[in-house]
Amino acid sequence: AGQAAYKLVRGARTSANSVTVWVSATTNTLLKVKVEMPTSGTEVTFSEWDSVTPFTAPPASQVITI
Repeated sequence: AGQAAYKLVRGARTSANSVTVWVSATTNTLLKVKVEMPTSGTEVTFSEWDSVTPFTAPPASQVITI
């Protein structure tokens, strides 16, 4: 996304499963993780770190114990 990053690859993309990790070169934070499994055609990418919308717990009157 236009920023300097280190790309670390484990495994061979053509014959075996591989994991690729991108880390910011300036902040040393994780940017993206990509898991590839060529034998099954599966690819999973995690790239939207810290983008979960915050939420608040319900009030005690709405909580039940099971």
